[in-house]
Parts: sequence; C-alpha cells; structure tokens
Amino acid sequence: MAEIIKQGDCGDGVAYALDSDGLLTISGTGDMRNYQYNQKHKRVNVPWWKERKDIVRIRMEQGVTSVGLEAFDGCENLIDVVFSDSVTYIGSAAFDGCESLASVTIPDNVTYIGTGTFADCKSLTSITIPDSVNSIETGAFNGCESLTSIRIPDGVTFIGEWAFHDCDALTSVVLPDSVLEIGQRAFDGCKGLTEITLSRNLTAISPRTFHDCKRLRNVTIFDGVASIGYQAFDGCEYLTGVTIPDSVVSMGQQIFSGCKYLERVRLPARLTSIGYEMFAGCERLSEVTIPDSVTAIEYGAFKGCKSLESVTIPESVTYIGTGAFADCKRLNHVTLPGKLVSIGQRTFADCTALTSVTIPDSVTSIGIWAFEGCDNLRKVSVPSGAEVWANAFPDSVTVTPRVSG
Repeated sequence: MAEIIKQGDCGDGVAYALDSDGLLTISGTGDMRNYQYNQKHKRVNVPWWKERKDIVRIRMEQGVTSVGLEAFDGCENLIDVVFSDSVTYIGSAAFDGCESLASVTIPDNVTYIGTGTFADCKSLTSITIPDSVNSIETGAFNGCESLTSIRIPDGVTFIGEWAFHDCDALTSVVLPDSVLEIGQRAFDGCKGLTEITLSRNLTAISPRTFHDCKRLRNVTIFDGVASIGYQAFDGCEYLTGVTIPDSVVSMGQQIFSGCKYLERVRLPARLTSIGYEMFAGCERLSEVTIPDSVTAIEYGAFKGCKSLESVTIPESVTYIGTGAFADCKRLNHVTLPGKLVSIGQRTFADCTALTSVTIPDSVTSIGIWAFEGCDNLRKVSVPSGAEVWANAFPDSVTVTPRVSG
C-alpha cells in the first residue's frame, strides 16, 4: 500500500498529498496558490519541487477551483491528470515541460487556456477542449511535437501568438467562424500540417502565422481579411494554390517566399505594392496576375521564380525595385509600363531566356547590372536622356539611344 511521503497546504483551504506511488492529490475548497517569480525576482517554489520528477499522476478532487500558475512545471514523468468538474481556471505554464503527459481532458467550466499552459508537453498526442473555452493564449501548446489533432470548439474567439508553434505532428486544423484573431506565429513550424480551414470572420492574418508549415497545400482566405502580415506563409514549400480576396489591401514582406510548389496566385484588386521578396524562390510559379492598383514592385519580389515565362506589369506601376525579377530563368519577354521612372540594380539579372524588353520613354535611369547575365538579349532601345549605369547590360547587347516623340 502506498504511503504518504509529503503533504501540506498549497492554497487557502487547499492541501496536497504525495504518495510513494507518485500520486499527487490536491484536495480542499478554493483556489490553488500561484507559483512564479515574486517582486524580488525570486522564484516561489512549489512545495513538491524537489519531488517533481517522482510525480506520475495528479488527481484534483471536487472543490478545488483552480490550478496555480506554474504549479506542475517540469513534472517530466507525469503521465496522467484527472481534473474535477469544479476546476474553472488553469494557470499559465501550469503543465509546462511535462514531457511524458500523453492526453488531457480539460474540464467543462474552464473558459480559457493560459499562456504556455501545456508548452513542451512533447508526448501529448490528444487534448479535449470543452465548448466553454473562448481563448487559447500565447504559447498554450508551443512545442507539443506529438499532438496529431485538435478540435477548437465553436466559441473560441482568440488564438494567441505561438499557440501551436512547432506542433510537428499536427496534420489538420479547422478554425471555427467564431475565431476573430490569430496571433503571430500561432502555427509557425507545424511541419506536418497539410490542411487548414480558416475562420470566415478573420480580418487579418498575422505575421508568420503559418511560417514553415512545409506540407501545407492549399489555403482559402475568405473575404473580409484586410491584411496579411510578413512571412505569413513563408517556407510553405508544398503550397500549390492560394485564393486571396479583394478585401485584402495590405500584404507584408516575404509572405510566400520559399513556396517552391506555388504555381498560381491572383493578387487582390486594391493592392498597391508587391512587397519585399513576396514570391522569392517560388520556383514553380508560372502565372501571376498583377492588378492595376499596384504602383510598386519591391526588392526581390519575384526573385528566383524560375518557371515564370511572362508577366504583365500594369501601367500603374512607377517603381520596380532591386532584383525584382532576378534569376527568373524562363522569363522571355517584358513590356515595362509607360509611367516607370527607373529600373533598379539587378532588376532582371540572370534572366537567361529574356530575348526582348521594351523600355518606355518615361525611364530616366537604368541601374548597375540591371540586365546582367541576360545572355540572349541582343538589342535594346533606351530613351536618349536616360542615365544608363556601367554594366547595366551585358557586353553582347547593342544599346541604342532613341529620341522620344
């Protein structure tokens, strides 16, 4: 028969008892004490801190209403937790680093999952979240690398930053339409994620939300989203198609950078700028529609899009940045817009299939190495007043000044 090896209080009216079999029982009435750094930056240790590696099971008895902050942090051999229905609150980092915990059922009265509550529970494969939960906070399941599936109940309105970061085994997620906000990097590094259904009521996709979700294949962004943050889908190598609604007016840097299998994309009608390296390294991108609202194509926007054969740049574009189309190996013809003022450094460098380019009278400057490595380009006519920097064209190109008129 198991013997009690340690016992005491862990809250006003709440007690604990740890037995020789590794069972920790929390009993009494009311809230557990919170355990965290105090105002003097000294850690207030839980009473079972020295025995934390001996704890294999936890039982919360009826009457206990909360799990204290960081209460079971580092209990790396914990394999089972049973909550009573009286628990309404689970504190931040309560089970952080419980590496052996495989499954959890959260009681029905809990309304939110706190910051880092189950972070780095590396063996956690399943968790049951009740319909009462309305918020999943920052890093709640960060590093739960064995979590294969999760049901986010209808009623959750907020998913915090890093909430499911590095959940490598997670393959599919459905975000109910109740979700109004997803924090930065919420699903960053979910390398096994192949399918995501977004809420129809999102107004923004935060920076790096799905960064490095290497196996994510298709994404539908619903009308109502106004902005997509930087690197939102950066490194999603297997993403083949994405639908971007016309409600989107702002798109950040490197959103689709490194999406090697992305084949097609339609940009929204009110977008004004194609940002820094937005499609850099999209090696299979063969079709892109640039709307008439765009006025600037920024640095490296289409750099390394090796399958892009042609692109129509609308007359609204006045600026094309450094290396915007560099290393587009199959790009064979470009007609530049009539309001373009300058062609930056390396804009079309190493576009080895480029055989012709039409440079409008509006261009006043062609930067250094703008067409470097365009070995199949033979003749180019440039405005007579344009400043053509040294090495703007390969030596094999005949550059002819022309008088506009």
